[in-house]
Amino acid sequence: MKLAFIILMFLFGMIQPGVSLENSTPDKLLQQIYKRYTGGGSGLDLTSQEAKKVLDPAFFALIRMDREATRGETGVLDYDPICSCQDFEITSPIVSVVAQDGRRATAEVVFKNSGVRSTVRFELNKLRTGWVISDIGGPSSRSLRSKLGQVQKGIARANNSGVVRLDLPVLPEGIPYKEARTKLAAAGWMPYRTADADDCSRGDERCQGFPEMESCAGTGEANCIFVWRRKAQVIEVSTAAVPPIVSGVECRQGCPVLGR
Repeated sequence: MKLAFIILMFLFGMIQPGVSLENSTPDKLLQQIYKRYTGGGSGLDLTSQEAKKVLDPAFFALIRMDREATRGETGVLDYDPICSCQDFEITSPIVSVVAQDGRRATAEVVFKNSGVRSTVRFELNKLRTGWVISDIGGPSSRSLRSKLGQVQKGIARANNSGVVRLDLPVLPEGIPYKEARTKLAAAGWMPYRTADADDCSRGDERCQGFPEMESCAGTGEANCIFVWRRKAQVIEVSTAAVPPIVSGVECRQGCPVLGR
Protein backbone atom coordinates (compact mmCIF):
# COMPACT_ATOMS: atom_id res chain seq x y z
CA MET A 1 0.00 0.00 0.00
CA LYS A 2 2.82 2.40 0.91
CA LEU A 3 4.62 1.62 -2.37
CA ALA A 4 1.45 2.31 -4.37
CA PHE A 5 1.05 5.67 -2.58
CA ILE A 6 4.63 6.68 -3.44
CA ILE A 7 4.10 5.72 -7.09
CA LEU A 8 0.94 7.85 -7.25
CA MET A 9 2.76 10.80 -5.70
CA PHE A 10 5.50 10.49 -8.30
CA LEU A 11 3.05 10.28 -11.20
CA PHE A 12 1.13 13.37 -10.06
CA GLY A 13 4.29 15.42 -9.59
CA MET A 14 4.36 15.49 -5.78
CA ILE A 15 7.76 13.82 -5.88
CA GLN A 16 10.04 14.99 -8.65
CA PRO A 17 13.16 13.24 -9.92
CA GLY A 18 16.35 15.12 -9.04
CA VAL A 19 17.14 17.97 -11.46
CA SER A 20 20.90 18.26 -11.78
CA LEU A 21 21.08 21.84 -13.00
CA GLU A 22 18.22 24.29 -12.45
CA ASN A 23 18.28 27.10 -15.03
CA SER A 24 14.98 28.93 -14.59
CA THR A 25 16.90 32.03 -13.46
CA PRO A 26 20.54 33.11 -13.89
CA ASP A 27 21.32 32.96 -10.17
CA LYS A 28 19.77 29.53 -9.70
CA LEU A 29 21.81 28.14 -12.59
CA LEU A 30 25.09 29.46 -11.21
CA GLN A 31 24.27 28.39 -7.68
CA GLN A 32 23.63 24.86 -8.90
CA ILE A 33 26.88 24.81 -10.89
CA TYR A 34 28.99 26.02 -7.96
CA LYS A 35 27.50 23.36 -5.72
CA ARG A 36 29.53 20.97 -7.88
CA TYR A 37 32.69 22.78 -6.78
CA THR A 38 32.11 22.70 -3.03
CA GLY A 39 32.09 19.94 -0.47
CA GLY A 40 34.34 17.61 -2.43
CA GLY A 41 32.31 17.87 -5.66
CA SER A 42 33.79 16.92 -9.03
CA GLY A 43 32.98 20.16 -10.89
CA LEU A 44 31.39 20.34 -14.35
CA ASP A 45 32.91 19.03 -17.59
CA LEU A 46 32.13 21.81 -20.09
CA THR A 47 32.34 19.38 -23.02
CA SER A 48 29.75 17.01 -21.55
CA GLN A 49 26.18 16.55 -22.69
CA GLU A 50 25.04 17.89 -19.33
CA ALA A 51 26.99 21.11 -19.87
CA LYS A 52 25.53 21.38 -23.39
CA LYS A 53 22.11 21.96 -21.82
CA VAL A 54 23.28 25.04 -19.90
CA LEU A 55 25.74 26.58 -22.38
CA ASP A 56 24.84 28.77 -25.34
CA PRO A 57 25.07 26.52 -28.45
CA ALA A 58 27.78 28.61 -30.11
CA PHE A 59 29.81 28.82 -26.90
CA PHE A 60 29.55 25.07 -26.38
CA ALA A 61 30.65 24.48 -29.99
CA LEU A 62 33.75 26.63 -29.47
CA ILE A 63 34.69 24.71 -26.34
CA ARG A 64 34.24 21.37 -28.09
CA MET A 65 36.17 22.60 -31.12
CA ASP A 66 39.08 23.62 -28.91
CA ARG A 67 39.34 20.05 -27.68
CA GLU A 68 38.89 18.50 -31.13
CA ALA A 69 41.32 20.83 -32.90
CA THR A 70 44.11 20.02 -30.44
CA ARG A 71 43.47 16.25 -30.79
CA GLY A 72 43.50 15.66 -27.05
CA GLU A 73 46.45 17.92 -26.29
CA THR A 74 46.18 21.06 -24.16
CA GLY A 75 44.37 23.86 -25.99
CA VAL A 76 43.08 27.23 -24.82
CA LEU A 77 41.23 25.53 -22.00
CA ASP A 78 44.14 24.33 -19.90
CA TYR A 79 42.15 25.36 -16.82
CA ASP A 80 38.58 25.23 -15.55
CA PRO A 81 36.95 28.61 -16.36
CA ILE A 82 34.21 28.12 -13.77
CA CYS A 83 36.78 28.57 -11.00
CA SER A 84 39.59 30.00 -13.17
CA CYS A 85 41.77 27.25 -11.75
CA GLN A 86 43.13 23.77 -12.30
CA ASP A 87 42.46 22.46 -8.80
CA PHE A 88 39.69 23.64 -6.55
CA GLU A 89 38.63 23.69 -2.92
CA ILE A 90 35.91 26.30 -3.20
CA THR A 91 34.10 27.76 -0.22
CA SER A 92 31.46 30.46 0.25
CA PRO A 93 30.44 31.13 -3.38
CA ILE A 94 28.20 34.22 -3.62
CA VAL A 95 26.22 34.79 -6.84
CA SER A 96 25.19 38.33 -7.80
CA VAL A 97 23.20 39.26 -10.91
CA VAL A 98 24.56 42.71 -11.78
CA ALA A 99 22.46 43.36 -14.91
CA GLN A 100 19.44 41.69 -16.48
CA ASP A 101 16.76 42.31 -19.07
CA GLY A 102 14.26 39.91 -20.60
CA ARG A 103 16.78 37.95 -22.66
CA ARG A 104 20.28 38.64 -21.27
CA ALA A 105 22.01 38.87 -17.93
CA THR A 106 25.43 39.50 -16.43
CA ALA A 107 26.38 37.85 -13.16
CA GLU A 108 29.42 37.62 -10.91
CA VAL A 109 30.40 34.84 -8.54
CA VAL A 110 32.77 35.67 -5.70
CA PHE A 111 34.33 32.75 -3.82
CA LYS A 112 37.43 31.53 -2.06
CA ASN A 113 39.54 28.79 -3.62
CA SER A 114 42.00 27.26 -1.18
CA GLY A 115 41.60 30.44 0.84
CA VAL A 116 42.29 32.84 -2.04
CA ARG A 117 39.47 35.20 -3.04
CA SER A 118 38.47 35.13 -6.72
CA THR A 119 35.74 36.57 -8.97
CA VAL A 120 34.35 35.05 -12.18
CA ARG A 121 31.97 36.93 -14.46
CA PHE A 122 29.27 35.30 -16.59
CA GLU A 123 27.21 36.46 -19.55
CA LEU A 124 23.93 34.58 -19.95
CA ASN A 125 21.17 34.34 -22.55
CA LYS A 126 17.61 33.19 -22.06
CA LEU A 127 16.46 30.47 -24.46
CA ARG A 128 13.17 28.63 -24.51
CA THR A 129 14.77 25.90 -22.42
CA GLY A 130 15.94 28.37 -19.76
CA TRP A 131 19.02 30.46 -19.04
CA VAL A 132 22.35 29.42 -20.56
CA ILE A 133 25.91 30.70 -20.23
CA SER A 134 27.21 32.51 -23.33
CA ASP A 135 30.59 33.70 -22.03
CA ILE A 136 32.87 33.47 -18.99
CA GLY A 137 35.43 36.01 -17.84
CA GLY A 138 37.95 35.86 -15.03
CA PRO A 139 41.61 36.35 -14.11
CA SER A 140 42.72 34.00 -16.91
CA SER A 141 40.67 35.65 -19.68
CA ARG A 142 38.29 38.61 -19.82
CA SER A 143 36.22 36.80 -22.45
CA LEU A 144 36.70 33.08 -22.97
CA ARG A 145 34.37 33.14 -25.96
CA SER A 146 36.43 35.82 -27.68
CA LYS A 147 39.67 34.01 -26.91
CA LEU A 148 38.38 30.72 -28.28
CA GLY A 149 37.02 32.46 -31.36
CA GLN A 150 40.32 34.18 -32.11
CA VAL A 151 42.24 30.92 -31.76
CA GLN A 152 39.76 29.19 -34.07
CA LYS A 153 40.25 31.91 -36.69
CA GLY A 154 43.99 31.46 -36.40
CA ILE A 155 43.67 27.73 -36.92
CA ALA A 156 41.44 28.31 -39.92
CA ARG A 157 44.05 30.56 -41.53
CA ALA A 158 47.02 28.38 -40.72
CA ASN A 159 48.87 26.82 -43.67
CA ASN A 160 52.06 25.61 -42.01
CA SER A 161 52.86 21.91 -42.07
CA GLY A 162 51.40 20.02 -39.14
CA VAL A 163 48.98 22.78 -38.14
CA VAL A 164 45.29 21.99 -38.39
CA ARG A 165 42.71 24.33 -39.87
CA LEU A 166 38.93 24.42 -39.95
CA ASP A 167 36.83 24.30 -43.08
CA LEU A 168 34.98 27.61 -42.67
CA PRO A 169 33.71 30.04 -45.30
CA VAL A 170 35.91 33.09 -45.77
CA LEU A 171 33.94 36.24 -44.99
CA PRO A 172 36.14 39.32 -44.54
CA GLU A 173 35.33 41.32 -41.43
CA GLY A 174 33.51 44.54 -42.22
CA ILE A 175 31.71 43.45 -45.40
CA PRO A 176 27.94 44.12 -45.48
CA TYR A 177 25.95 41.15 -44.26
CA LYS A 178 23.80 41.26 -47.41
CA GLU A 179 26.96 40.67 -49.45
CA ALA A 180 27.99 37.86 -47.09
CA ARG A 181 24.59 36.20 -47.59
CA THR A 182 25.16 36.19 -51.36
CA LYS A 183 28.59 34.58 -50.93
CA LEU A 184 27.24 31.91 -48.56
CA ALA A 185 24.33 31.02 -50.87
CA ALA A 186 26.71 30.72 -53.85
CA ALA A 187 28.85 28.32 -51.82
CA GLY A 188 25.89 26.05 -51.07
CA TRP A 189 25.01 27.31 -47.58
CA MET A 190 21.34 27.60 -46.60
CA PRO A 191 19.73 29.91 -44.01
CA TYR A 192 18.99 27.87 -40.89
CA ARG A 193 16.48 28.84 -38.21
CA THR A 194 17.26 27.30 -34.84
CA ALA A 195 14.62 26.13 -32.38
CA ASP A 196 15.49 28.90 -29.91
CA ALA A 197 15.69 31.73 -32.43
CA ASP A 198 14.13 35.08 -31.56
CA ASP A 199 11.59 36.74 -33.83
CA CYS A 200 12.76 39.79 -35.73
CA SER A 201 11.13 42.90 -34.27
CA ARG A 202 9.00 44.94 -36.63
CA GLY A 203 11.07 47.65 -38.27
CA ASP A 204 14.44 46.16 -37.27
CA GLU A 205 16.44 46.47 -40.49
CA ARG A 206 19.20 44.27 -39.09
CA CYS A 207 17.11 41.14 -39.53
CA GLN A 208 14.14 41.93 -41.80
CA GLY A 209 13.97 39.25 -44.47
CA PHE A 210 16.69 37.16 -42.82
CA PRO A 211 15.02 33.97 -41.46
CA GLU A 212 18.42 32.72 -40.23
CA MET A 213 18.58 35.41 -37.52
CA GLU A 214 18.93 33.77 -34.12
CA SER A 215 19.28 36.84 -31.92
CA CYS A 216 19.89 40.59 -32.07
CA ALA A 217 20.99 42.61 -29.07
CA GLY A 218 18.88 45.56 -28.02
CA THR A 219 21.86 47.48 -26.67
CA GLY A 220 25.60 47.91 -27.21
CA GLU A 221 26.96 47.57 -30.75
CA ALA A 222 23.69 46.24 -32.21
CA ASN A 223 25.20 42.75 -32.51
CA CYS A 224 23.28 39.96 -34.24
CA ILE A 225 23.88 36.26 -34.80
CA PHE A 226 22.81 34.51 -38.02
CA VAL A 227 22.96 30.72 -38.47
CA TRP A 228 23.68 28.85 -41.73
CA ARG A 229 23.78 25.18 -42.64
CA ARG A 230 25.41 23.09 -45.39
CA LYS A 231 24.75 19.37 -45.07
CA ALA A 232 26.06 18.40 -41.61
CA GLN A 233 27.90 21.69 -41.07
CA VAL A 234 26.39 24.53 -39.06
CA ILE A 235 28.04 27.92 -38.68
CA GLU A 236 27.13 31.25 -37.11
CA VAL A 237 27.90 34.63 -38.60
CA SER A 238 28.11 37.47 -36.10
CA THR A 239 27.47 41.06 -37.11
CA ALA A 240 27.56 44.54 -35.65
CA ALA A 241 26.09 47.95 -36.53
CA VAL A 242 23.02 49.01 -38.52
CA PRO A 243 22.82 47.95 -41.30
CA PRO A 244 24.76 44.87 -40.21
CA ILE A 245 28.36 44.18 -41.17
CA VAL A 246 30.22 40.92 -40.58
CA SER A 247 32.32 40.74 -37.42
CA GLY A 248 33.14 37.03 -37.36
CA VAL A 249 32.38 33.45 -38.38
CA GLU A 250 32.34 30.52 -35.97
CA CYS A 251 31.65 26.81 -36.28
CA ARG A 252 28.79 25.27 -34.36
CA GLN A 253 28.72 21.75 -35.69
CA GLY A 254 30.39 19.42 -38.15
CA CYS A 255 33.16 21.66 -39.50
CA PRO A 256 36.00 19.37 -40.59
CA VAL A 257 39.37 19.76 -38.93
CA LEU A 258 41.79 19.45 -41.83
CA GLY A 259 45.50 19.06 -42.25
CA ARG A 260 47.46 21.24 -44.63
